[in-house]
Amino acid sequence: IVPGLLRLDRLDSFGKGGILGICPSEDAPVRSLAADVEKALRAAGFDLEKRRFRAHVTLCRDLQAPKGCVLPPPPAVEVPVEEIVLYLSHRPKGRLTYTPLWRKKQGLPETQISSFFPE
Repeated sequence: IVPGLLRLDRLDSFGKGGILGICPSEDAPVRSLAADVEKALRAAGFDLEKRRFRAHVTLCRDLQAPKGCVLPPPPAVEVPVEEIVLYLSHRPKGRLTYTPLWRKKQGLPETQISSFFPE
């Protein structure tokens, strides 16, 4: 993990759920990390989704903007990167839930947080 700042400076909407996120314009390092994680998870036998990775912080779900609506660019936000956490997103009882599975913090050993792996 290389500590530093991740600059979030553009809006993007995607998905069937009308997700609005703030994203980095320069996302090559994050995409590279995601590709490495996906490769390791596949090698470990995980069945992963086929949709492409999008680095973002969700601002809104179920966005119902009028057709042709264009949002102004957001003010840039620089977020410190000090650790990486692998989350499992799932819907127990229909409610979106993020369960942390693994964590790596700068300068510390890897930590398995949860042994929860749904069938």
